[in-house]
Amino acid sequence: MLALVLYVKRESEMIRFLSIVVIIPIISFLLLSSAFAQKEANVWYFGEYAGIDFNSGSPVPLMNGSLGTTEGCSSISDSSGNVLFYTDGGQVWNQNHIQMPDGFGLLGSFSSTQSALIVPKPNSDSLYYIFTVDDWYFLPAHDGLRYSIVDMSLQSGLGDMSIKNVLIDSPMTERITAVRHCNDVDVWVLSHEWGSDAFFAYLVTDAGISSPVISNVGSPHNNGSDFAGCLKVSPDGSKLAVALFSSKKFELFDFDNSTGVVSNPTSAYSSNYSGAYGVEFSQDGTKLYGATISGNIFQFDLLAGSSNDIINSAWIVGTSDTAIYALQLGPDGKIYVARNYGFYLGVIEYPNILGTPCNYIDTAVFLAGFICRGGLPNFVQSYFYKPSFSFAYNNTCTGDSTGFAISNTNTIDSVIWNFDDSISGSANSSTMLSPSHIFSSAGSHNVKLLIYYNCRIDTVLESVIINSLPLVSTDNDTILCIGDSAILIGTGGINYYWNTGDTTSSIIVSPAVTTIYSLSVSDSFCSAMDSITVFIDSLPSVNIIGDASICIGDSTALTVSGGISYLWNTSDTAASIIVSPSGTVTYLVSVFDSTCSTTDSIIVTVNPLPVVNLGIDTQICQGYIHMLDAGNPGSTYLWQDGSIDQLNAATISGTYYVNLTDANGCKGNDTIEITVTLLPPVYAGEDNTITLGSSVQLSGSGGLSYSWSPSNGLSCTDCQNPVANPTETTIYSVTAIDSSFCLNTDDVTIYVDKSCVIFLPNIFSPNGDGENDVLQVMGKGFEIYTFIIYDRWGEKVFETNDVGRGWDGTYKGVMMNPAVFVYYLETTCTYTGEKFATKGDITLVR
Repeated sequence: MLALVLYVKRESEMIRFLSIVVIIPIISFLLLSSAFAQKEANVWYFGEYAGIDFNSGSPVPLMNGSLGTTEGCSSISDSSGNVLFYTDGGQVWNQNHIQMPDGFGLLGSFSSTQSALIVPKPNSDSLYYIFTVDDWYFLPAHDGLRYSIVDMSLQSGLGDMSIKNVLIDSPMTERITAVRHCNDVDVWVLSHEWGSDAFFAYLVTDAGISSPVISNVGSPHNNGSDFAGCLKVSPDGSKLAVALFSSKKFELFDFDNSTGVVSNPTSAYSSNYSGAYGVEFSQDGTKLYGATISGNIFQFDLLAGSSNDIINSAWIVGTSDTAIYALQLGPDGKIYVARNYGFYLGVIEYPNILGTPCNYIDTAVFLAGFICRGGLPNFVQSYFYKPSFSFAYNNTCTGDSTGFAISNTNTIDSVIWNFDDSISGSANSSTMLSPSHIFSSAGSHNVKLLIYYNCRIDTVLESVIINSLPLVSTDNDTILCIGDSAILIGTGGINYYWNTGDTTSSIIVSPAVTTIYSLSVSDSFCSAMDSITVFIDSLPSVNIIGDASICIGDSTALTVSGGISYLWNTSDTAASIIVSPSGTVTYLVSVFDSTCSTTDSIIVTVNPLPVVNLGIDTQICQGYIHMLDAGNPGSTYLWQDGSIDQLNAATISGTYYVNLTDANGCKGNDTIEITVTLLPPVYAGEDNTITLGSSVQLSGSGGLSYSWSPSNGLSCTDCQNPVANPTETTIYSVTAIDSSFCLNTDDVTIYVDKSCVIFLPNIFSPNGDGENDVLQVMGKGFEIYTFIIYDRWGEKVFETNDVGRGWDGTYKGVMMNPAVFVYYLETTCTYTGEKFATKGDITLVR
């Protein structure tokens, strides 16, 4: 770390801080081949005697730990979740929380970012490696990457050190991580060389530790405190991430867990990443989280697209008022955050989810009064890899195209489907991620899916039942008269869906025309269709003649035709009747021919007389128009002046009246008196011209109140005599209202002079007499871009961009002799933006 930053942080018991919480939902899986059980990371010891236990499914605080450290540490449990031992990189404690007899003197450090990492030796049930990296701040000599071995067969099963501090490589940074080889047996241990861009990947097998696979990629780790900051591999072994503390970077790489090669760097730099420390992947490998000691947690979307897209996807998803350092994925799929000197761990509840819905909680896990510091236990990341594979399918009836979809395809390399339908020939298999298949027969088919991913093969078996179609039946076709009804009955299923929208087995229909009724019948699995046709016999053609609309007090004759006999709802049986309703009435008539009958109706609407209201007698201002509205749109009108429109414009004093007949033929009228009042004599004053920046007082007269517009440049808009200071030539209008509430308007134009004047004397005499001593560009409304003077040999003797600065006739502090000089001048008109360039001669005299 940088010296100043280190000094400030080390003053507070010399620890780097970090606080981030991440939570990932645990996903179930059908079949997973793994050399690692899933409970080796269930017990954590860290910070100042703090600990948590995940064996119940949620973190429960522990109060029995012996470990007290400021940063890196590691714990290991057996496959049942029982703690075996833990270490801070310097000491090792057994399951009884007592230091192993030889469990001291390891060359990690309490202030190393990832001081220690415990890795079970492949194919051994008793030997465990402890890999350590030392601290670059406190230690005068750097002990590099080393390993020690714990033999759990010693000390009656409590374990002890059998080998200590074997040097692997040096100098190395304070970071170390591990993930399983794609064979699910061996383990890759990764670290980074200090002073270079080299990642070192060591394969741990039952034969020991291999020579490193060295990948020179990404940023060199040689800047200030870049030895600090975490290194993590994604749980599936495909990605690698590192935090560079001083360089303000989070870097992402591809990792090949079959070869150990690191490649394809993506470097995210930002001043916001100052003090970058913690990194961790979501359990599904689609999100990367980075933390800074300032208390910010950033999320990167690894599915965003290109490297730039991933960098630009950075989003702050959590903040803390406590310094935060390490991030660690937990057995429950959540990411836990070390909040320095905090009594709580932070947590990101749903790390697989994009953006703030991942739900960071700053004080999530209480540590029972113990204190978290900058680090959390370091684990083999594969302990947290929990892929979930299953497939869903739809359309399972005979003849359907059954579609298949895999639940999670992020890590899949390829697939092979077998549909257990050999009769279908070559169609019985597919290599598509989302295939479809038409099964040859109904019944149960044992569909097998082989999934190839990360050097693994998983098998998903599912019994897919293809169901027979139900046998649907409906009644025979039938004939109805229009208006008659029939009951249609369907059989053969559990659920019924008619094209009428009905869902019962039988329906009542009464169609107006010949109609085909279709029925879809479904049982518990499938559906089938049938239909029935209802033919309609023609009905008598009915025609009713008569006024459908009358005015109140009138009568009308109603006449019907089209049949042999008739029956009105008035009990009349004649073809024609006379009615005089007092209100709107519906008259029904049944018409009979030789086979069918029909009923028709006519509504006789009784309309009220139109109400005409021209308003009360009114006074208007001279020149104004008072529109008289007779209302009743659609009527015919006749005004006192012969006008036939609904509206009439009243402009002079007099009596106005209108007679109208509305759309129903009903009549109405009204009268109004109009009186005209003269307008006030409004005056806005004389036009005026001002220079830009000047002002002038406007003078209004002729009313009791005033309103000026536009408001630009006015001292007030509702006073009689505002002061105007426009920046552009402006026409101001004043509206005045008199005691009769009549108003009038007048305009005045204020012209704004924006002329640009540029003047440069062609002679000046810098003799100190106070007159014409300085050659200076003069005028108004301009800005100097460049003013240069050359002597007759072309040497530049003066240059300025300051409009207020001129030439005093000297060059390098020496007074120039009388002579002719050449000038070059570039200016810009302040008001118009127009640019000018001129050149010419200047004579210097004494």
